[in-house]
Amino acid sequence: MVAAYTTFANSGTRVTPYFVRTIRDMNGNVLEENGPERRPVLDPQTAFIMNYVLQGVTRSGTAYKARVLNIPQGGKTGTTDDYTDAWFIGFTPTLTVGVWVGHDQKKRLGYEETGAKAALPVYIEFMQNCLKKYPETGRFPEPSGLVWCEIDKYTGKLAAPGCLYVIREPFLPGTEPREMCSEEEHRLIQTYY
Repeated sequence: MVAAYTTFANSGTRVTPYFVRTIRDMNGNVLEENGPERRPVLDPQTAFIMNYVLQGVTRSGTAYKARVLNIPQGGKTGTTDDYTDAWFIGFTPTLTVGVWVGHDQKKRLGYEETGAKAALPVYIEFMQNCLKKYPETGRFPEPSGLVWCEIDKYTGKLAAPGCLYVIREPFLPGTEPREMCSEEEHRLIQTYY
């Protein structure tokens, strides 16, 4: 999971994880050495849009409490049926962290022990300690060619004058909305929300 999410932070490049960096004999001679394998698996524009969506999870979604870290980050909470597993995968421009909370056997963690409640606090504490030694100074690189539009949050259409819920979103070229939201839709949204 961590390797998969790293792809979004790495502009579409997957880094294969490894456990052992080197094996040396008793004289210090290197017998075996491993390093990261990198290969592009996603278009950089697609990876950036996924990254942007997952940043929303830490800005205003289920992992909003991670905002306390005050760094560029994205992530995803997860909870299995019956609250038997809780997880959070979080990433910054330089680090991806996976947290799983569960039992060896399928057993409930407790009432509403979700990814946000059980796993996210572990991520936050780990990152607070990590950032003391390795401050996050980078930003997520934005590839060229994306189309940014102001859209109505609820209709997904281009924001018209008078829209109350305007957000700015990136799109792959040719996938951006072309229709503007209407006054009638504004009234329905205001009535519903």
